[in-house]
Amino acid sequence: MIAKLVVASLLIGVCGATSYRWPETGEPCVMIDFDSLNRLWWEDTNRTIHKLSDWMFDNTTEINGSCGENAYLTIKWSVDNATYNWTFIQTDSGVDVQMALAFEPRIVFNESTSNETVVMSMTMRTNMGMNTSYRCDDTRRYKAMVSDATGRYFLAMHFRNVRMQAFGLQNGTYSTNVSRCEDVPAPNQHPKGTWRVTEDNKTCILLTAQIMLSLPYDKLGAQGKTMSQIGIQSPVVSGSCAQNSSFIQLLDSDSSLNITITFSQKDNKVNWENVEIRAALDDDRIFPDAANPFGTFSSLNNSMGTNLQTTVSGSYLCNSDTKFTLNDGATLELWTLQYAAFQDNISQFSKDGVNVCKADVKTNSIVPIAVGAALAGLVVIVLIAYLIGRRRNRKGYESV
Repeated sequence: MIAKLVVASLLIGVCGATSYRWPETGEPCVMIDFDSLNRLWWEDTNRTIHKLSDWMFDNTTEINGSCGENAYLTIKWSVDNATYNWTFIQTDSGVDVQMALAFEPRIVFNESTSNETVVMSMTMRTNMGMNTSYRCDDTRRYKAMVSDATGRYFLAMHFRNVRMQAFGLQNGTYSTNVSRCEDVPAPNQHPKGTWRVTEDNKTCILLTAQIMLSLPYDKLGAQGKTMSQIGIQSPVVSGSCAQNSSFIQLLDSDSSLNITITFSQKDNKVNWENVEIRAALDDDRIFPDAANPFGTFSSLNNSMGTNLQTTVSGSYLCNSDTKFTLNDGATLELWTLQYAAFQDNISQFSKDGVNVCKADVKTNSIVPIAVGAALAGLVVIVLIAYLIGRRRNRKGYESV
């Protein structure tokens, strides 16, 4: 797996097709097929990072399992006494798969002296029922992090082309009843959303927008910074209503991304006071193949100024693409933006007191100008045609 021998053989793989059956002979009760790409990091107590990249399920020496109520299949790499286990757990909603990697750090990492077994567990939500097989052709990412006296360990696993089943196999084949993984929207999708901050049944912040963030990070094997584009899609909304300073917090439900927008009020004017962005570097959906999965990306911008200013009784509106450069090289991009804050109870945006951004005003001005120019051109064409026609008629009279 990941020991000294494995470094020379298993870890140098990229993606490989793997197939396991239990029992290995006769009719199986557990079948698992997949491709995978996996990485393991260790951050020691001195914050030095040791990583083993791109290891596959190769050179396994033992396979065992069980066909009981919670069926399982375990593989072992005897050379380093490491194991990987899949346990199929029956739940009210179907069958989940608990995965666990167990290894000894002193064998896996040359620099480690720890002989305490480290176990890293993850859960694969399949939603497959009894007598149903599971299939997922797209890549799905799983991660685990554990700490002990020697530091922290982080495991990132990418599975694709997955087929598995533990209950209801017939004649060594997968069931024709198939549960497929749900489609996961691309991280850079940024649908328009409407979000509210409400306290005591009164809404103090109403925000609608499309939001896209570009976050720089260090990627394995890449020179310089890599930009990750992540859109706000279906966030969990929270916030606070205060007299002169309120905020809305959007926590992305599919990742660790957290964006907090703080609004301030003074002299009947409302401003975006600051924008804070936080995301865990071990979040592979935001930072795929991050060189250092330990820690947090953080960017706080206090210089939004009066760019998005409005009044307490009104709202700010900007349908145009608006981009702001934040700290640490991050950018915030907004479309179809409208917000109101510090009103007593905002049920909808008022038609009065709307502060429209300059970009929208310019765009709106172009339309009547273009229409006017087109009409003027049409008048000129008609006039020229009229004059030519009249001249021809006059020549006709002269010839008669």
